[in-house]
Amino acid sequence: MSMKYRFEIEAKNYEDFASGRVLYNRPGATAFPVRLGSEIIQRCLERVRERHGKGRLTLYDPCCGGAYLLTTIGFLHGQEFSKIYASDIDEAMLELAMDNLSLLTHAGMAQRIAQIQRDVQLYDKESHKEALASALRLQSMLDKITHLSFECRQIDVLRTPLGTVLDPNSIDVVITDVPYGGTVQWSEEIADPIVVMLGNLRSVLSEKAVVAVISDKKQKTDIHGYRKVERFKVGKRSMLILEPS
Repeated sequence: MSMKYRFEIEAKNYEDFASGRVLYNRPGATAFPVRLGSEIIQRCLERVRERHGKGRLTLYDPCCGGAYLLTTIGFLHGQEFSKIYASDIDEAMLELAMDNLSLLTHAGMAQRIAQIQRDVQLYDKESHKEALASALRLQSMLDKITHLSFECRQIDVLRTPLGTVLDPNSIDVVITDVPYGGTVQWSEEIADPIVVMLGNLRSVLSEKAVVAVISDKKQKTDIHGYRKVERFKVGKRSMLILEPS
């Protein structure tokens, strides 16, 4: 079914999160609609809170790419989490993820602001001045998430038993925008990579966990071992929110 926003009812200006403006970017990296990501994570949080009350949670993206989605969630909803875990099979993307997640710290943001200030001094371009203004606005959001930590690991979520590299029952919320299509690293020789990923996640999920999988709406998957909370579509994307059964 098509989605009607329940949390992000009003479309806001998210230009401060534009990829490459303050958040880092590189060829091959993908962004994610900020409003949609915020809506999905709030639906996950609503479900967790209904059943298990308050308390900071752990967040994990097993296919994080450059961690654009995790970083925007960190800025907007980082007060809900104690730690963010990010993993990817691609070492170059994981380096980008570490750079982006570092922006959630005062030290990382100060370094980024210094870079942008040098660009302003060297080139005096309007785009750099706008990026500096965005960076300063994002910096002002950091005081509410000074408790938040992050960890990045190179993991093949389809072939590495997650219980051997992450603590059992340690993850409360999973959100991941899985690779679309048949990329070699993601799905070569695996008929249904989402099923494999979901099965692998089970050992590290807490009893209150919620899993949000974003995929191409043409991708079908068996959700054996999980209960479907809701499924909806936006454009070419399909969002599936699950709980372990």
